[in-house]
Amino acid sequence: TQCLVCKQVLLTKKFNVKRHYERKHKNEFGDIEGEERVQLMKRLKTNINEGEKEETLSHAVVKCSFELSHLLIKDYRTFNDGEFVQNCLKVVVKNLCPTEMKKFESISLCRNTIANRAQDIACDIEFQLLNHTQTLAFFFFSIR
Repeated sequence: TQCLVCKQVLLTKKFNVKRHYERKHKNEFGDIEGEERVQLMKRLKTNINEGEKEETLSHAVVKCSFELSHLLIKDYRTFNDGEFVQNCLKVVVKNLCPTEMKKFESISLCRNTIANRAQDIACDIEFQLLNHTQTLAFFFFSIR
């Protein structure tokens, strides 16, 4: 359970929630009752939901950056091609859904970002290979 006011994570037991409220928020919200209290709860819940939407959007932007970087790397493109891809995306978005332009502009495809993404992808692949090979009794290795 998360406190709607301070966003602190709490145990779901009634006693813990009540104690948290009495210690942290009773002075501020103790005199609010009835319909005003219900409206306050709705407003606080809306604020939490909007924060979750922003977090989901930023996660999606980073995921897009990784996936586009992976495509560029896999096709042996230079890191500078990311800016070209971003310009292409902007042209498409401007014509198809101009209201979404801000989302696409926040995807970082500059040379340094793609280089960092390539390093992160390489480290992840190395980590996965090390984890898989530790469980193997034997494996065959071939160099062409």
